[in-house]
Amino acid sequence: MASGKANESGLCSRIFKTDEISANGISERLEVNADERAGIAKILDLVSLDSMHMDFKLHRSGRARFKFEGQLSVEAVQSCVVTLEPIECKIDEHIAIEFWPPEEVERLESEAEEEGMEVPLDGPEPIQEACIDVGHLAYEHLAAALEPFPRRPGIIFDWEDPQIGKTSHGSDKPFAELARLKNQKGASSE
Repeated sequence: MASGKANESGLCSRIFKTDEISANGISERLEVNADERAGIAKILDLVSLDSMHMDFKLHRSGRARFKFEGQLSVEAVQSCVVTLEPIECKIDEHIAIEFWPPEEVERLESEAEEEGMEVPLDGPEPIQEACIDVGHLAYEHLAAALEPFPRRPGIIFDWEDPQIGKTSHGSDKPFAELARLKNQKGASSE
């Protein structure tokens, strides 16, 4: 039922056609293979992606609607943004998402806009081309869960511009340098 392959960008892809999902649903483990992990590590600028799997259930939750629940488990290594030393990273994240037909998601969004409400960020996702790609879903959640600026514990980035003085801790007001330049320009034009 699911096809598994690394697509051209190196992401894993496990596609389930919605018309082939039985009333009992699907309970499986997505195991991301070494080639796929290497591609994902390259895209996400990781030192390594040592393991990545997700146990999940995908079942119908109404007419043409589906509910996905999964547990994503990842072991990766990132680089410290200050020292470039490797930092081990473990992610264990629960994922729960509903998939609706695209026209129903659009209707929900337009109704919310008309009433001045906000559509919640964790609202339903549109089903794309009658398929649900569980592998891409795992990749997206991994990318969102990673620390964007990983730092080894106790490491502080403390930089001082020798021409301006210490500004990294807010000792100068944000626009003090601009005010000084403006005053210099005003004094030179008089």
